[in-house]
Amino acid sequence: MKKDWVWSVAIGFIAIGAAIWYNTQARSNVGYGKCGTGYDETFSDNYNDARALFLESARAWGADRLVSVPLDEQDRAGLIMDFAVKNGRSDRLLIHMGGTHGVEGFAGSAIQSAFLRKSEAQPWDPAKDPTVIFVHAVNPYGFAALRRTNENNVDLNRNFLTDEQRSDRLSADPNEHGYEDFNWHLNPTYVPRYFDPLSIAGVGLQRVWRGSKATRRALLTGTYHRKGGLWYGGERLELSNKLLPETLTSILGGANGLAKVEKVILVDVHTGLGPSGYDTVSVPKPEAPLGREIFSSASDHVVAMGEGEMSGYDDMVGDVAGGVLSSLFPKAAVAVPVCHEFGTYPLLIISIVMRYENAATHWAPMMRSDGALWLRKVFYRVSSCDWRRSLLDRGEMIIDDALEYLR
Repeated sequence: MKKDWVWSVAIGFIAIGAAIWYNTQARSNVGYGKCGTGYDETFSDNYNDARALFLESARAWGADRLVSVPLDEQDRAGLIMDFAVKNGRSDRLLIHMGGTHGVEGFAGSAIQSAFLRKSEAQPWDPAKDPTVIFVHAVNPYGFAALRRTNENNVDLNRNFLTDEQRSDRLSADPNEHGYEDFNWHLNPTYVPRYFDPLSIAGVGLQRVWRGSKATRRALLTGTYHRKGGLWYGGERLELSNKLLPETLTSILGGANGLAKVEKVILVDVHTGLGPSGYDTVSVPKPEAPLGREIFSSASDHVVAMGEGEMSGYDDMVGDVAGGVLSSLFPKAAVAVPVCHEFGTYPLLIISIVMRYENAATHWAPMMRSDGALWLRKVFYRVSSCDWRRSLLDRGEMIIDDALEYLR
């Protein structure tokens, strides 16, 4: 209890520091210096540049197919989910994707482009190597607009639900896990401020009362009742989450092609949680031993969902990686969804940023550009050479481990 009170008092000082940091850093452009050959070429500062680099790298890699799926509803012209396919064994499949949380897509894009470039000259044997599909920008709207959510304010990683799961969530007590107790602090209905001591104090007191893990669970489980809230899972399956499995099904040859897959690994890249540059390889609890076997080069970073840096996610449902695998490959002998998370800044700072950007989006659109730049800054620590090196080195290592296991 004493530690909780100390932590709560420290919140105010950290928040003041965050406000100062914002005013001196976050308003600037992404701009970064040189970190050395191999660590400068694949980092972009906007969606269009990142997409162009991905497509260029995929062509150089020798992709057998490039599939571009436009999200062509109103206000989404030019926003595209891209697939780069390398043919291999029909019974082994690796899917690697990023941008599920929009603005976090910069990291996934950098890893993909770096790996594709590195692999240009490497031999590929379709008879021995697995089929590989890279998915660029699962949420191109959020990627381009510098939001974590899509155009409907839906968090796609809480949206991939079965009809039964969605019905259960919509009919459940909105405060089942404690989200409503935080609503006033998370989702202000007024023009936001960079530093709001009342809200920060409220979250601190809630944490003292609940404890750290219960507080994280209350927030990260999200809501299915607050349409303008943080971590909103939506009332229906969103378009990106429809197009993703539909396109994968088409690429793999329909139901017959899906049925041939015996082993499949899906890696979804995210950023934010954990110490800067530290990567967590999170898998469902039943798959943790297998995850450590697959990712032997990073076995000490493999954690079961709900543990370690992924504490608080125990009751979260609707993640895209798990939803895709369970819906497309229910009979596969091995089907492992992986969340590959790279830390950036402390969770308190990230939460303050998310709160400000979301409130500005809904209540002060003229202030949203500041919030967008701030959001990109906290989820994309590209100004740090150490972070960049960790992202590429560890990101490529996870792909290599997955490929080796599937061979």
